[in-house]
Amino acid sequence: MSHWMCDGCTLLNEHWRNKCKVCKRLKSKEDYGASGGGNESEGRPGSCKKKNWTCPQCTFINQTASNRCGACRYTSEGCHPVKKRYSNKTYSPVCTEDDETRIVLIGRTGTGKSATGNNLLGRDHFRSLTSGSSVTEKCKRGESKRKGKKVVVVDTPGLFDTGATNETVTREIIKCIGMTSPGPHAMVLVVSVGRFTKEEQDTVKHFVDHFGEGVLDHMIVLFTRKDDLSKSNQTIGQYVKTVPKELKTILSQCGNRFIAFNNDAVGQSKTEQVDDFYEMVESMCNDNGGSCYTNELYKEAESALQRRMRIEREVLEEQKEKEKEKIRNEVQFKYKRKLEHEVKEKSKLENALKSKKIESEKDKVNLQKQLEEASQKLKRELGKKEKELREQVKKKEDEFKQKMTEEALKTNQRNNVENEKGDFFSDLMGGLANVGKKLFKLFF
Repeated sequence: MSHWMCDGCTLLNEHWRNKCKVCKRLKSKEDYGASGGGNESEGRPGSCKKKNWTCPQCTFINQTASNRCGACRYTSEGCHPVKKRYSNKTYSPVCTEDDETRIVLIGRTGTGKSATGNNLLGRDHFRSLTSGSSVTEKCKRGESKRKGKKVVVVDTPGLFDTGATNETVTREIIKCIGMTSPGPHAMVLVVSVGRFTKEEQDTVKHFVDHFGEGVLDHMIVLFTRKDDLSKSNQTIGQYVKTVPKELKTILSQCGNRFIAFNNDAVGQSKTEQVDDFYEMVESMCNDNGGSCYTNELYKEAESALQRRMRIEREVLEEQKEKEKEKIRNEVQFKYKRKLEHEVKEKSKLENALKSKKIESEKDKVNLQKQLEEASQKLKRELGKKEKELREQVKKKEDEFKQKMTEEALKTNQRNNVENEKGDFFSDLMGGLANVGKKLFKLFF
């Protein structure tokens, strides 16, 4: 069975969705058991064996021959099954213990990885041009917030079709590991509609050879140039039936998870395709037990990351104390002469009151009044000093507090890896030296 009916609004949803596309109601336990995997012919996109199909936008029942909804004009995109059958358990949102979603884009030069990354981030971050040569020459990282959660997207260069040296390939893969530690939630193979080359096939093979077959459980095939399909009035489900057998094999290995993108889309169309992608990532992550992909390399990288974060936090703590001491000295110096003057004036008045030279009670009262005013003035100046000191110290503590958060420390270390500097990058290149030797054997 390729769809499940929402208990709330009765919409028929693709079975890879964990919640209703319209009303956002969670999929029921019964539907998890009923609409799970299936055989390859049943599960492959576009192969829903039903006499009619129900529009996922408005629930209008359409004739099989029509790909466009007769009511709302929505174009049917077929089914997108996942590899494993759901059990009758309730799944939580994607990696609830994780505070971010990490995505790696892989593929041949010119398939639109950078443009796809910009759409997933919701802003222009990666340089994207229509070019036959690689615009992305090194691994680049982009970050954004989506529904309150951090999204990390790493755009990789076309490592295996750009004539890169062994050392360059090793360096960039290690950087990718460092920037997505403790592991990616989605490894996305970006393929252009209409063309699948040996380089793309080799890219998957290289990543699987290095990361292990488990990475396929976290892989999604994303087809760009969806607009070309629309021009020929073809759905992505229909299109994948015509792709080369090598690509069909990859689709089968990654559970027939695929999606089509038009990177020039705007408005609602753009929003919907991005929403569908993240729902697919969530469904895939839930199917993998709610965790990201990881292996020994990622574990080693995460260990190095946490170690460097602890060291950086200790260094920042020392810097903070030095900055606070500097503030105390500066404020002390600022008020020193003024307070010394006020203390001196107060002392004069006290000595005058103790003197026997006071000729009248009136003079004594006047001196006492002056002394009281001097005492109040001194107290005010001391209060101003303490207030300024507290405010400046708090400002400095807040400044360092932001730098010392888990997110800030992690971001800083990832920046170092991306820019190929700092101790964390050195740790990765040194600690994963054996990885480099292994990569050479696997890839070349």
